[in-house]
Amino acid sequence: MLNDSFVRFNEEIVIGGMTSYFYHKCEKYDPEIPMALFPEVAWLDEFENQEGYKILLDHQPDNYDPYTKKRNIDLILSGHAHGGQIRLFGKGLYGKSQGFLPKYDGGVFDQKLVVSRGLSNTLPIPRLWNSTEIVFIEIKGE
Repeated sequence: MLNDSFVRFNEEIVIGGMTSYFYHKCEKYDPEIPMALFPEVAWLDEFENQEGYKILLDHQPDNYDPYTKKRNIDLILSGHAHGGQIRLFGKGLYGKSQGFLPKYDGGVFDQKLVVSRGLSNTLPIPRLWNSTEIVFIEIKGE
């Protein structure tokens, strides 16, 4: 298990794992906002400076814009939004932490972020026009 840390898989691949932000409180925690929870990102500085192909496992795709998009990370694997649970015209209707019409509901973004719609079908709201999926990624060397 990788909680805000990384390991070198071999000479060419480094794998990092970001712990869900539900487990971290912001250093400037405001008691008036009891759910002010954010991911721990300080370790990403060392991770992105590693030699080799860097893969980040980050459950929440909504971390992409504020925390990981501009970093030197080759591949980011996410999920969490369940494809928007209900899909209309190929777009998710609602993502758990992204709200209505989630930006990162499923697919490949910026040739860097891969968001899986996942396998879960246990939420109170059933999946509609949104099949479950397993993502297969083939990484080819140069």
